[in-house]
Amino acid sequence: MNNLESLYKKQQALRDLRNDEKALEEEIECELAGILSKGITEEGDYKLQETIRKRNEIDYLRFKKKFPTLVDKSASIVKKKAETELKKIYKSKNIDAFFEDLYKTTTTKSYFVKKI
Repeated sequence: MNNLESLYKKQQALRDLRNDEKALEEEIECELAGILSKGITEEGDYKLQETIRKRNEIDYLRFKKKFPTLVDKSASIVKKKAETELKKIYKSKNIDAFFEDLYKTTTTKSYFVKKI
């Protein structure tokens, strides 16, 4: 087997694994939806664990409208950077009031089964 053939076969194997992974993830999602709809949280030696993550993000459009000079060319707003700049401008250590209406909170739930 030559080098290119070997590399080709490895690429194919990796592509197959990724396809298998996607199919397995879809199966997990369907099965999980059924389990959640039935309200099953514990069964035998297994328990369904729920993790909830909340993330505060700055709403780009609102921020740009309120503070257009702080939006850089990449159109991204890093909260820490924005806080630093606003502290310079407003000479205030507590600038939470500036961010109150600029946040949007996203909530993500994830589930996994734990053996107990």
